[in-house]
Amino acid sequence: MATHRYSIWIDAKPELVWEIFTEVDRIPEWQTGGPVVTDVSGRGDMAGTTYAVRRGPGVAHTTVLEAIRPSRYRSRTDAYLGLWFETIALLVSEKGGTRLDLETH
Repeated sequence: MATHRYSIWIDAKPELVWEIFTEVDRIPEWQTGGPVVTDVSGRGDMAGTTYAVRRGPGVAHTTVLEAIRPSRYRSRTDAYLGLWFETIALLVSEKGGTRLDLETH
C-alpha cells in the first residue's frame, strides 16, 4: 500500500489545532465533500472511539487507535468498496503556530 504525506503550517497553537482536529462534530468544518458524522461512540480525542462519516451514498467507519494530546493522533478508517487506510497526524509547535504532518497508508 502506498504512503501519502502532507504537511501544512497553521497559525494557531497545537492545543487549538488538536481541539478542532479531534472533535468529531467539527469534521465538516475542515473536511471536503460535505461529510455527515454519525454513530459516534466516545470522544474523538480518546483511543477506542468510533464514528461513521457519510458522503453521498458511501459510509466510512473510523476507529481512533492512539491520541496523545496535543501531539499525535492515529486512526484506521474502513472506507468505501472494501478499502481501508490508517492516518497518523503529528502536531508540532513551530514559528508560533503548528505544523500538521499527515501520513496516510
